[in-house]
Parts: sequence; structure tokens; C-alpha cells
Amino acid sequence: MGWAGSQLWGRGRLDRPCRREGYSSGGLEIQGDVNRRIVHDPFIRFLHTIRQLDFIRTIRYTRPMIDIPVTERLKVLRNRAGVTMAEAAQALGYKTASGYQHYEDPKKFLHKYMPQEIIERLVPLFGGRGEPPIADEDIWDLGGRRTGTRPTIIPANQLPLNRLIPIYAAAQGGEGHLIIDHTPIDELPAPEELRHVRDPYGILIVGDSMVPAYRPGDIAWVNPRKLPERDTDVVLYHAPPFGEAEAIIKTLVSWSPQEWKLRQYQPPLDFSESIIDWPICHRIVGKKNAR
Repeated sequence: MGWAGSQLWGRGRLDRPCRREGYSSGGLEIQGDVNRRIVHDPFIRFLHTIRQLDFIRTIRYTRPMIDIPVTERLKVLRNRAGVTMAEAAQALGYKTASGYQHYEDPKKFLHKYMPQEIIERLVPLFGGRGEPPIADEDIWDLGGRRTGTRPTIIPANQLPLNRLIPIYAAAQGGEGHLIIDHTPIDELPAPEELRHVRDPYGILIVGDSMVPAYRPGDIAWVNPRKLPERDTDVVLYHAPPFGEAEAIIKTLVSWSPQEWKLRQYQPPLDFSESIIDWPICHRIVGKKNAR
């Protein structure tokens, strides 16, 4: 059997034929947990000179990272860390694996990056595990951040009690949606419920779809770290909110792995929105009346 008839596997096997249509006979197939490629004779000859091939399992033959969907990269890290879907779901606050599963499905999760709040929960779950050990930077890359850009995390109990939090303006969008500009228009002292929360903010309410709960000019206090609960008010986003972001402010009646069930008051209406389209959920924990 010649070079073209050998197949190199992750643990150093050279005893199985390579029979993939569409590839030239001058190469071998390397199978990895991320991608498959054909590498040709010069490189194979180099590998063949190395007697101990077990180290191959630590080498990744991958496409450029920009070409790999974030869902696939997440799955690779989870498998490398030896974490099950059920364990990942529990870390993210879901009761069953189905709540987490759509994050690894490229047909359902269509965003380029993972939400920041998801990554922050995955860092302690994946970090340092696997072979080679997963670096925190590998996990932050899922959110589009690179080494050296991760924020400094201050423990909540060390945050100053007299801190100011940003207030963002909202404008009416189509179909009852809002456009929230995440450039602060003001800063106000943090209310009691947000004093020990990281990254809280307020939204200046416009529109009357949530009257009497919220009237135009009220400020909704938002805790982006708090998990959703039934019969609470929430802000939903398409993607992690930066710059101008489309949002929905409604009462969360219930939810399933596939959809949010929401309620507005003016006019009275219960309706559903896809979790795939609106994966980011921030909790409203209070308000400041305009009057």
C-alpha cells in the first residue's frame, strides 16, 4: 500500500485506505474533531519520520477561524472539555439539554458570535479543561473578542454603593419594536436592586404599548445578569446590545426552548417570538417614574 492508500488518524494509525471521491491520489486524509483536509506527500513524509505519532491528536488542522460557524467552534470546545450538553445547559440556567442545544445548531443559531452572558458562564465551565487545556481566550473568541480585550471583572461586592449607571434612549421601531441607542444620554445613581450588579443600565421608555406598567418618560432599570422568570418584564435583543440595537420590551408570560411567550397591554395582546431570532434576554427589575 502506497502513500495514497494510507490514512492517518488522530491517534497515529496508518493502516486504513483513503477513498474519498474528488481528491487526488497524491495525498492522505487527516481526520480531526474540527475539520478534514487532504495533505500531500512532503508533509506526510515529514510526519512519517516521527516515530511517536500520538501527539497528532493535539494538532488542529482547521479552516481559518472566520470560516467556521460559531456553533461548530462551541461544540468543539465543549467536546474538548468533556462537558455534556446537559451539564452546559445547567451552567446556563436551563433545566434540560434542549435549552442549550440550539446554540450548537447552525440552522437555528444564525448569529456570528455568542452572547456575552453565555460566554461568561462558559469560561469557568470549559476553562483549563481538555487536552491541551482550554484557555479563557479561546472561549472569549466565541464572542468576537481577542486576547487582551477581555474586560476586567470586578466582584459585585466590591462595586461602589454610590455608583452611577448609564441611561439609554429608545426610539420607536417597526412592529412595536424599539431601537435602543447604547450611547448614554445620562447617568443616574443606581437603585437598590442594581447596586451590586455588573453592567446595569436604564432605558428611557417611549411608546404606550406597556401602559400602565411603563409610561413614556419612565426609566426601566435593567439587570442583564438575571435569568428570565415567568410573569416578569424583559428586554429582548437580536444580538448582544452594542450601538443601536433593535429590542422588544414586554412581559414574559412563559417560554420554551423554541419561543418566548410575551404580553403587551396597549392594545392587549399575547404573542410569541422565536428564541432563535431573539436569543438575548435582560431582566427589568424596577422603574423610575417620569412624574
